[in-house]
This record gives sequence, C-alpha cells and structure tokens, in this order.
Amino acid sequence: MYPPMVVDDEEIILRPMTCPHHFALYMSKPRSYRDLPLRYAELAQLYRYEKSGELTGLIRVREFCLADSHNFVVKDDAEQEIHLVLDLIERTTGVLGFEKGVDYVYRLSLGDRKDTEKYYDSPKEWNEAETVLRKLLQDRKAPHYEAEAEAAFYGPKIDVQVKNVLGKEDTAFTVQYDFVLPKRFELKFINDQGEEEEPVVIHRSSIGCLERTIGFLIEKTGGAFPVWLAPTQVMIVPIAEKHNDYAGEIVQKMRDAGIRVEVDARGETMQSKIRDAQNQKIPYMLIVGDREMENGTASVRLRTGEDLGAKPVSEVLKIISSKYLTKAQELW
Repeated sequence: MYPPMVVDDEEIILRPMTCPHHFALYMSKPRSYRDLPLRYAELAQLYRYEKSGELTGLIRVREFCLADSHNFVVKDDAEQEIHLVLDLIERTTGVLGFEKGVDYVYRLSLGDRKDTEKYYDSPKEWNEAETVLRKLLQDRKAPHYEAEAEAAFYGPKIDVQVKNVLGKEDTAFTVQYDFVLPKRFELKFINDQGEEEEPVVIHRSSIGCLERTIGFLIEKTGGAFPVWLAPTQVMIVPIAEKHNDYAGEIVQKMRDAGIRVEVDARGETMQSKIRDAQNQKIPYMLIVGDREMENGTASVRLRTGEDLGAKPVSEVLKIISSKYLTKAQELW
C-alpha cells in the first residue's frame, strides 16, 4: 500500500483493493440464503506500491484498472459458482485469442499447513476448499498443475498463468476460494433452517488488470490486434489526388457502420502508403484508383500481405463489419 496522505486535515488512502468495500455493501443489510449468490463487480482503479525492481512495462505497474468481483455464495454452491466463473474467463480469453493449454494453463495454488503464520490455521477447511478446486479442474479436463504455498492467506485459488516474452510466468486472471475473510468481517446470512451461516466468497476477475492483459496481448500479437481491437481497422489508399473524393465516400459508409477508418491522402507513392499501413498493423488496406471508381469497388489488401483483388465496396463493408462485430480472429 501507499502510505496515507493528509489533505486539508483529512486522511486519504489510495485504494489498493476492492474486498472491504464489497464486504461493506454485503453487510449493509441482513441477508438470506435466498439472496445468494450475490455478486458485486466493478472496474476499479487501484494503487499498489510495487518495488521499483519488480515493475515491468504494462505487466506490473503501480496504478491499474482491475475488473474485480466478489461473489457471495452458500458453501455447497461454491463449486458450481466457480464453474460459471471459469466459463466466463474462457469466453474472455477466447475472444482475446488466447488458447487454453497453448497460451495459458491453470495453476491450482495451494496452501501450506506448516506455515500457520502466513496461512489461516484450519487444515479441515483448507482440505475441503482445495478438494473443491481440484475436482472441478479435473471435471473440466482443464490443463493445470499444482503449486504448494502459492495460495492467498485466506484460501486456495485457481490462477490463469501466461508466460511473458522474458519467459517468466505471470498470473493473468485469478479465482480465489475465500473461507477466512467471511469470519474476520463477520459476514452472515440466514440459512433455510433460520440459522446464521457464513458464506464463501469467490474473488474473481473476468479479464484481470486491463493494463496487464493489454501487455500480454501486445506480446502475443506483436501489435497485430484482432479487427475488433485494432485502433485503426481500415486504411483507404487513394492512388492519386483525383481519387480522394471517392475515398471519402467509402470512409463515410464505413464510419456510418461504426468502423474505424482513415484515409492516407499524403503525396507519397501507393507502395509507400501500403508499407506504412502494414507497419502500423492495420488489418485492411483499401486501394482506390480509376478502375475502382468506375466499378464501385476497392482493391483489398490484408496486413498479412495477401492481395484479394477488387471487391464491391458493399461486400467489403459487410465482411469487415462481420469480423468486427463477432470479434473474429481471422481477417477474411
């Protein structure tokens, strides 16, 4: 944590985590088993004073935006809730183009019964929680390995592990089974027998720290983002100045469809414009000249170097829109 700051006689603390605030929301009124599962999620701007030697580009930073959630569940429902969380994570990683077992694996992070200073001293609860996580990973046939003494102090967790370009393994997302903080914060609900009971809290993130995830994506793609993420999706390349008006018509149609498009109207050669667009990893280059103006077409080139030839503008617009809206990985 950063040290507290005093501003106008008021102590201010930079927020390092969301857990206490979500717990306060949970405790704001009495809860029944009928209220559960109860899920609080937010995009939280957080601050953690990482040591300078541990800072690494976008992968490890001191200020970051975390997609964080805390799911309060009846203990018997924890396994099913975590299945739903892993479904969400796998959908997210799939959209980003990360392949399970290739780009990432799961790590079952376990506690250490001997280290009672770091880990809550309740072997029975640790065994139960670890058994739940191990079973669901096995049931899903998910590629994973186990690591002792990697758990959070409040419970075991499933970490999504990605290797960065330096060969170091980093955690992209995490799912944590928490049976300790409900005790410390005295979280309760009334069960179906009319008695007080502690919930289990599932700490989870669907896309992790946005900066870190973008960092992993840059390393994986070399900046050649999928169409839906590319800052500029289409570059129009008019061959000569007289083709600028036709290029402008195509731009308007694409912008009306929500496509991010630019025109390279510089007085450079066509080859130079195409090379610059490819260097910028822009997915599509549409080249327009006399023939394209006459036929209502555009010559399509992909950033991969493929020349698809002249296509009707309406067809090009339809295909690019489809790839964009469906978050497809392929370009054509």
